[in-house]
Amino acid sequence: MPLPPLTRGSRTSKTLPFGVMSDTSAEAVKIQDAVHRRLTGAARLRIALDMSETVRELARARLRSQHPEWDARRLALELLRLVCPGLARLPG
Repeated sequence: MPLPPLTRGSRTSKTLPFGVMSDTSAEAVKIQDAVHRRLTGAARLRIALDMSETVRELARARLRSQHPEWDARRLALELLRLVCPGLARLPG
């Protein structure tokens, strides 16, 4: 089940729509939003890609710590299954 999209203004509350608590003050959110509005599309894309890579690195590290016996190929396959659930039927 996909998470509902965040709507503008929802970040100013302490609870995001899907129940995750936010420790960011309303004033900080306003400043962050102002900074993001000044970014170019390319800069916003770069931030999103960097965040995506960070999440993959964290997932890879978790898989590696949970399954130290897996070789690089198996690790890459399981990471792909995590980030692309539709590919869960890939041979392992």
